[in-house]
Amino acid sequence: MGDIVGRLFREFAVTLSVTILFSAIVSLTLTPMMAARLLKHKPESKQSWFYRTSEHAFESVIAYYGKT
Repeated sequence: MGDIVGRLFREFAVTLSVTILFSAIVSLTLTPMMAARLLKHKPESKQSWFYRTSEHAFESVIAYYGKT
């Protein structure tokens, strides 16, 4: 497209491209690093009752999904 509409679409396309590139960099580098720091494994003796109960519920759902 030419004229003013073409210029607006080109600027919008550049903005979207840079945003998608930045989002990909963050999702591939920062997110795994934060997850590794926040989700450290704790021994079973130090886990709370809520963690154990929810883990059992998740394992039950996964087992049911495997059966179906």
